[in-house]
Amino acid sequence: PYNSFGNGSAMRVIPVGFYADNLDLCLNLAKKSAEITHNHSEGIKGAQAIASAIFLIRQGKSKIAIKRFIENEFGYNLNKTYEELWASHQFECTCQRSVPAALICWLESTSYEDAIRKAISLGGDADTEGAIAGALAAADPNTPVDDELVHDVIRFFSIDFLDLLKKWHKEVEKIYD
Repeated sequence: PYNSFGNGSAMRVIPVGFYADNLDLCLNLAKKSAEITHNHSEGIKGAQAIASAIFLIRQGKSKIAIKRFIENEFGYNLNKTYEELWASHQFECTCQRSVPAALICWLESTSYEDAIRKAISLGGDADTEGAIAGALAAADPNTPVDDELVHDVIRFFSIDFLDLLKKWHKEVEKIYD
């Protein structure tokens, strides 16, 4: 641990939101995941915010309910519109900048691709913010995912990775059944 509050803790924690079967476990695992390398309170907060958002999406909570939870629990301001965010966003690899940006991109998205495009077009830490916004959209069963996009992406995956991905999905489905 080196007292980092970089956004890597929020990107790396994504599987926790899919894995945890209750909010307390989700928050605890997110904290443990972050503490290894991002033990600053902001690094932990960013990880917990993203993991809990994914968990709440998987529980069927609405975007409005999740927005309120994240604002109340973690203090992030999610009241900017995407246009306002786009006009002022800058490259900075911190949870304080990237977590609210990715959440706003998901909150205002109309599809999986739209969430990722919004995050990348901000001009910030595009790969991390895009990964987080994409994970939020992927967790949401109400977010359309273009089958052609899925096909285009998975054709680059190795057989070993596809097998691992299928195994992961089966394990997560067991938790929620």
